[in-house]
Amino acid sequence: LCHRILRGVGSVLRLGAHSFRRRLSGVLARCTLHTRRASANTPGANSDTNPISGRRYDYGCGVPCLGYTRHAMRAPSAGRELIIRGVRIADDEPAWICAEIGHNHQGSVYTAKLLIDFASIAGFNAVKFQKRDNRTFLTPEHYAAPYDNENSFGATYGEHREALELGWDAYIELRDYAHQQGLAFGATAFDVPSADFLERLGVDFLKLASGSIRMSLLLSRMTFFGTPVIVSTGAALLSEVCEAGFHFPQPGQLA
Repeated sequence: LCHRILRGVGSVLRLGAHSFRRRLSGVLARCTLHTRRASANTPGANSDTNPISGRRYDYGCGVPCLGYTRHAMRAPSAGRELIIRGVRIADDEPAWICAEIGHNHQGSVYTAKLLIDFASIAGFNAVKFQKRDNRTFLTPEHYAAPYDNENSFGATYGEHREALELGWDAYIELRDYAHQQGLAFGATAFDVPSADFLERLGVDFLKLASGSIRMSLLLSRMTFFGTPVIVSTGAALLSEVCEAGFHFPQPGQLA
């Protein structure tokens, strides 16, 4: 699919967006048929291998099928959509826009609320924070590394990161505040303890950073929750993006 899309992008100007979408839908529909018919143990005539995971990809229809048959890819006409806090996000809906707050609150609930206010005034649909369990996310050496500069919130990088993290009560307060403003509330989980934290909190959606796209345990954890998940792809290989998608077999959970 990824290779076919790249080849097809160059034809958008010649075909026009509507024609290109129809052609892409046809590719996906053929992929669905191929995936259902393919044998999980018999690679296609054309294949490739992820250089990192070693997993084999079949390109029998020009689309990487990842050797799976139980989860057929769906064409856009089959209803590609995601629902977050009662809002339907789909090709035929207006753009759904999320404000990235991250750690720009600098550990302050007051500042975080101001950023939520600005997002509401500007017409955003959602706000997103970041959550890390720093002892899990960082190596001991990285945690203890000196971090002495004008923007540091601690003597070590670990202390700096801890100063930026918000606790349980703060997250509850911010979640409720965002909902009062009519905004969906979500966060990026950088590790399994953070994903568990956010799921207990009851976020409207989870985010997976592109740098975490090969963290199978984290992906599986998010799949288990059933919460809508938005996956970034900027720092990932195309094959890794396709592979990550097969962790989410249920329609309507992944974007």
